[in-house]
Amino acid sequence: MISVIVPVYNAEKYLEKCVRSILEQDYKDIELILVDDGSKDSSPAMCDEFAKQDERIKVIHKANGGPSKARNMGIDVSNGDYIAFVDSDDWIEPDMYTHLIGLLEEHNAQIASCEVAVNKPGGEVIKKHRVDDTLVMTKEEAMARRFDGSEIVSDTLWNKLYNKRVFEGIRLPEDRCIGEDTATIYRLVDNSNRYVASEKVGYNVRKEGESLTRGKYSPRYLGGIITFNEMAEFLSSREEYKKYVPIANSYIAGSIFFNAGEMYGVDFEGKKETEGHIKNCAKELLASGRELSSKNKALLKLIAISPKLFGVIYNKTKKA
Repeated sequence: MISVIVPVYNAEKYLEKCVRSILEQDYKDIELILVDDGSKDSSPAMCDEFAKQDERIKVIHKANGGPSKARNMGIDVSNGDYIAFVDSDDWIEPDMYTHLIGLLEEHNAQIASCEVAVNKPGGEVIKKHRVDDTLVMTKEEAMARRFDGSEIVSDTLWNKLYNKRVFEGIRLPEDRCIGEDTATIYRLVDNSNRYVASEKVGYNVRKEGESLTRGKYSPRYLGGIITFNEMAEFLSSREEYKKYVPIANSYIAGSIFFNAGEMYGVDFEGKKETEGHIKNCAKELLASGRELSSKNKALLKLIAISPKLFGVIYNKTKKA
């Protein structure tokens, strides 16, 4: 059985298409877990109605706590041998799970991924093709792909099917609302022994308006700094992964740059404290002795002195 977990929050506009795409899979042995995360629209009632129509649906209603907590709750109550995730405004192709479970069984793998189609307003569809044919990898090879910039092993939970065993000892971090996937994928890869990447497009992302990472700045973006610090510490603790630590260090620096640059010119509660925190993060990274490029060191020194001046330069460069 595949347990498909869908966090639901104010998703009334697209929820039916999402749910139907899961229930109409060629692979019928599915448990659909809808986790209503304190929705204030008609989503809770819709979830309950879906459950009346199909006995494979399980509905959980909870106070709002974010997608990580909702997904973790879904994992905890799941009965399937396999775990999958779908976002409530997305949908999947009818044969996605038949295809992925076939790959897992054929190659004795624990994680299988498919390609993604990004559906933009106006009907434009962008299909991402990162592999030309099925690619079977050991966990060491998959970890290398995670850090080589190819995105063959992407930081997205939803275009994959997992053997439930890879979640043993692992849950999504609930103390942040951005970067949860990034904080989790590399750990799941490490908990596997084989990963299969398919060239087949199976997952559809709905792209509407500004994404979380392109909207108005919020201190919640500081979660990225935490995520990448954890990643660097994890990689440092394993001899076979130490070669990726400089990449994780560059991610930490990049997250500091993003926060310092994006907050410039934006007014929000606690801005002074956030600015001070970013300044301290830059100082701590410089003082850590971690391997960094000369350019990153120079930019971090600038932020440690004046985040505002960095913000001016960042935004001028961005507009150029």
